[in-house]
Amino acid sequence: MPPSQQTSADQPLNGKTCVVTGATSPIGTALARRLASAVLHFTITAPGTTSEKATRAVELSVTKYCSVRSSLIADASVSWAVQLGA
Repeated sequence: MPPSQQTSADQPLNGKTCVVTGATSPIGTALARRLASAVLHFTITAPGTTSEKATRAVELSVTKYCSVRSSLIADASVSWAVQLGA
């Protein structure tokens, strides 16, 4: 479909930032399933946290415990970045 005939629901999300909340609700799950990939950004502000510990915690969170990750299509790629903040 040419861009001039696309509705806002048909527009690609490449390069856009999407915040999906309520991924366990029917609407949130449907939206999350449409995403082909996700890039998650984490800022860890806990005092005394090392980069290694923060990275490991995020890795476990994303690969094992993330409900958004489990609601994406099976072949969706998920990457993440960890930043230590104040």
